[in-house]
Amino acid sequence: MNERFVFHRRRMIRRNLVALLFITVAGLMSLSPTTAEAAPPQVSTRFVPLSPRARAAAPVSGIWEVISSGSELLEGELRLTIKGLNGKQVIVLTDVVVTPGTTTRFRGMLPAIDVPYFGNRELVQVEMSVQFVANDGTEFLPEPAQLMFRNPSLQSFNICIADPHMAGGTAIERKLAQELAFERFNPNPADNSLGTAPAHVAPRDLPNDPLGYCSFDMLLLADEGFVETDATQRAAIAKWVAAGGSLCVVPRTSLGAPHLEFLNQLAKSADSDIIFVTDADGRLSASGADAQAEFALLRVGLGRVAIGLLPDKSDRNPGSTQFREMAAFLWKIKTEQLNSIRESGTFRKNQISQVPNNQGQPRVFEEDYQLSLPLAESLATSRASDWSESLVGQLMPKTFRFVPLWLMCGLLFVFLLAIGPLDYFLLGAFKMRKMTWILFPLTSFLFAYITVAAANAYMGVTNETHAYEILDMGDDGNVLRANRLELHYNGAAEHSETELTDALFTPLDTSATAFYQHRNMQEEELPVLIGRIPQQVTVVQDIPQWTPRLSRRFWIAPSKKVATPPKFDFATVTIADLESPQSRAQLAIKLQSAFGQQCSIFCLNNQRVHTLVSNSALFSNPLVGDTYGNNSSPRVNYTGPNSQHLNVRRASGDEFIRLISAPTGISAFNYVSQVSPAGGWSFDDLAILDINNPNEWLLIIAQPRGDDIMIYRKLYRRPDA
Repeated sequence: MNERFVFHRRRMIRRNLVALLFITVAGLMSLSPTTAEAAPPQVSTRFVPLSPRARAAAPVSGIWEVISSGSELLEGELRLTIKGLNGKQVIVLTDVVVTPGTTTRFRGMLPAIDVPYFGNRELVQVEMSVQFVANDGTEFLPEPAQLMFRNPSLQSFNICIADPHMAGGTAIERKLAQELAFERFNPNPADNSLGTAPAHVAPRDLPNDPLGYCSFDMLLLADEGFVETDATQRAAIAKWVAAGGSLCVVPRTSLGAPHLEFLNQLAKSADSDIIFVTDADGRLSASGADAQAEFALLRVGLGRVAIGLLPDKSDRNPGSTQFREMAAFLWKIKTEQLNSIRESGTFRKNQISQVPNNQGQPRVFEEDYQLSLPLAESLATSRASDWSESLVGQLMPKTFRFVPLWLMCGLLFVFLLAIGPLDYFLLGAFKMRKMTWILFPLTSFLFAYITVAAANAYMGVTNETHAYEILDMGDDGNVLRANRLELHYNGAAEHSETELTDALFTPLDTSATAFYQHRNMQEEELPVLIGRIPQQVTVVQDIPQWTPRLSRRFWIAPSKKVATPPKFDFATVTIADLESPQSRAQLAIKLQSAFGQQCSIFCLNNQRVHTLVSNSALFSNPLVGDTYGNNSSPRVNYTGPNSQHLNVRRASGDEFIRLISAPTGISAFNYVSQVSPAGGWSFDDLAILDINNPNEWLLIIAQPRGDDIMIYRKLYRRPDA
């Protein structure tokens, strides 16, 4: 008994010793630095928009901040998924290098996100997911993020303020921002629906590409904020201004030669005789006309510039008439509202322009309704989708036709006749009813083939691309900005990849057209953007059969490879050539010799359309089977509060060009003649003419070029106006 007990005890001791040995070895191995596994690195990614409230229908400029907890350099890409109104937008940012132990910062831009309308809610939150993927295939955990947009149904404006100290700006910057706020013109003091959001941005973070400033309506450079800009940023700002931007410069500190040259170049581009100089202390002064004014107001290309003079007085009376006129000038307020602003500092709503109340056409606005409409709602951003049916119809292949209903019904009737009575009586007469099992499949195959052949004959079997390319010309003959409204229509499904350089790409909603019955048909079909926006982007999209895909591309100061200027000197055309019927007839001959006999030419001035040359075939619409004549009345239907629904099925191509160039009675254009360039899902930024200003003329030339229609626009203004 004792021997057995001793035996079991010894065996238990041996087992315990073996277990202890294994535990000790495992512990030593876990403590060994040579065998321990390093914890996987973590990558944290954050996108900081330059504006806390992103501008609707515009790209979002910002700064990317990427932090890695690892010890090695990481190279890879950022994969973004943004949930917009029409589905998920996927963006892949390539060539991202993350340095360990530090915060990697670089400029970035997101495309215009189609933000939904949310009643009277002030802000709209858009969900975004960001994931870093290394070149070796390692996928880090995606991080959720949010973007804040102002509700498109409640218009907002953004003023970018270069703020070196990021402390809310200096005293003059705060005063200027307050006086530049658009809501200062609101005649109803109880209406706080509209808010102008100041975006304080460090000068080092200002975009160095002109498209980066499309995130803002206005740019304010004061004191050190102007001095600390570099040459690349100033060149980008000049191009953005020429394309329609608004710039306010108030330099009260010592200026160097490069900054002085920048101001004089703006004055030269505006054909102004003012010359900017500096005194012994480097402070700005000027000579020439208007040199003693508080602000020098310059029209540079399609944009506006206000430069503060008399720096010792530039912040003494921000409520003065000069400040009012400066603010109205930068916001491009319509001529009919300027007298009211000079007198009272506010709009006069009873002066809102309205479409003539032609017989059979309702007015754009009911006057009593408009008088009570909050300012933010009356300025609501319009959507390009309002035009989608008209635009798709104009750009569709001219051979396209919908399969007529009578043909489809006829084929169905014959098919039912063949498999029913004909099959029964014919095979019964020959006593071959067993052949039904052969005749029925053959008949079905035959009619299926006939149906497909009919659809191909009517709707097409080729893949085609058609576009309106709108080029806005400058006084020097160069293209200030270019818009390409492009339609892809494929007879067979296609995988498409398109490379863009220095451009913004925005898919446009076509769900309102006859090709869609439900908006959900378009979800999850948005193109994928790969690269760096806007420098180099590859647009990847799958285009289904017989489904039009509409998109917008936007350039500022494009290269000649992207937008070739016409071989015509627009500087040879004067206001005198546009004023009288005789001079317009002579100009038409001159323009036809330069642009060809197939072009259409018309000019706009003071709510009138003057047709010099008309080519109705150029703007035919195969979806309605009719070509519209020249009718200067916009076809607009008032559909209820906060919306003006365009009867796009009736809008012809020349009507479309006229209405986007000089809108009237629609959204913000009750008050302003133009907005800063955006390049997004609204056509509001295509307007360039004050339709109520008798001193402005807009010359429009439409020229066919292959499958595209080139549209050249040149704005003329009286020199003394």
